[in-house]
Amino acid sequence: MNRRPIHNTGGEVGGVALAIAPARSAGAVAGGALGLSKAHIPPSSRVAFVELFAGAGFMKVKLETADFLQPSYRPEKRGLVTHFSDDSRRRMMDLLAKVDYAQVPLWLDLTYPDHFPTNCEVWKGHLEAILKRLKRRFPKSSAIWKLEFQIRKSGENKGKIAPHFHLLLWGVPLEFDYQPEHGKHYRVVENCRAPVVWRTDVLVEGQFVSKHLALTDELREWARRNWFDVVGSGEVKHYKAGTSVDKLHSRQGAFSYASKRYVSKKEEVEKLNLKPGRFWGVFNRKYLPLGKRQSFSLTPQQAVQLRRYIRRHRRATTKPENRRWLRKGSSSNAARGFTAKHYCRADAWLERLPKLIGTFAPSAPVPNLPNQ
Repeated sequence: MNRRPIHNTGGEVGGVALAIAPARSAGAVAGGALGLSKAHIPPSSRVAFVELFAGAGFMKVKLETADFLQPSYRPEKRGLVTHFSDDSRRRMMDLLAKVDYAQVPLWLDLTYPDHFPTNCEVWKGHLEAILKRLKRRFPKSSAIWKLEFQIRKSGENKGKIAPHFHLLLWGVPLEFDYQPEHGKHYRVVENCRAPVVWRTDVLVEGQFVSKHLALTDELREWARRNWFDVVGSGEVKHYKAGTSVDKLHSRQGAFSYASKRYVSKKEEVEKLNLKPGRFWGVFNRKYLPLGKRQSFSLTPQQAVQLRRYIRRHRRATTKPENRRWLRKGSSSNAARGFTAKHYCRADAWLERLPKLIGTFAPSAPVPNLPNQ
């Protein structure tokens, strides 16, 4: 194969004249060699902020490195939910920590009779139905619900794992006025007019049987008859014992529920050979009584310093036998950025922040960053 020679004389390449570029004085180095220009590389920026919920118990400090060389954030596609994971538990604890300390919830249990459904879609359908009724009766109510499994200790299904729900309720009174109600398996009617006494009739074996007389309605009775109607068991025993309502004395009881109590074990759920989906959720989120959210811009140095204070405080307030469970976080290197969360008295930290890390921006919106 014949190849044509390329002549490089007099500033010509292949017969085409080239303009000789002038030497770059800014990029020139010793010996007359030209250096690489870095003018096209923008400087990497670092964004830091602290977020607190006044009146509640949540604080978060975040340092984000916004470098153009970093790959763009793409959320991972979630797979099938098979158990109550540590990450899911942590998100639930974060939400509970943001609730106002003064708003103590009510505790509601929803259980199934001896013969319970084994289809997870049926469980979630029952939960959705009772929550819709709750919203119609109390439009400004809100709740955090949790799906749990427990081994039956008696009855025909002794030893089998049965589902049940726990709810933390806000915006629902313990007592309220009666309203005429009727469902497929119950009805609430006036028994007499002077004074007005209300009667609750329950459908048992095809006949309505009077089960309750009262002047005022109660959440305990409302939950009892509505859950009985939703499940449709037709068993008087389930009507009496299918629900329970308790009044928590402090917010710490609700927080202990999320952090320690009723944690489903993966092995127990796998025995069901089902994919139950989400193990917890929020009902009527806009009425959830969260503390007042406040955010402040920080310098990267202030963010690192505040994270150090958080670690020290967390270690000082944790029992020695439990300190081995403390986490530093998966991204503890300040050069890569980090997120540090702390369950604490947010009001006390708001007051002490200027003394701990110095002055900072009065207020700034939280930037829209991934994994916030």
